[in-house]
Amino acid sequence: MLGIGGRKVLHTLGVEYSAMHLNEGHSAFALLERLRERLVAGMSPPDEAREQVRGTSVFTTHTPVAAAHDVFPPEDLMAKYFRSYSSSLDLSWDGFMALGDDPHNPGAGST
Repeated sequence: MLGIGGRKVLHTLGVEYSAMHLNEGHSAFALLERLRERLVAGMSPPDEAREQVRGTSVFTTHTPVAAAHDVFPPEDLMAKYFRSYSSSLDLSWDGFMALGDDPHNPGAGST
């Protein structure tokens, strides 16, 4: 349910946690905000911050079929909303887009 805005609301309310559970991909952008928070606060270098977020995130899905996955095929749609955000994550645009790659089929499309 939570995305970037939801993570910001929790932070503003002082709600902190040690891990984040994502059910389906709908809230995946919350992980980007967790990474951005660590980088802006200078908590750790970019590679270490990415590993911290990976190590404190759990993903589950109830519908493991392609039709249930969030897919954003036109890169221009992602660029419209995330091009400036990618630099706040200390990532190039290509590096940002690679975050959504299928590890078994890199470059085939972002989810």
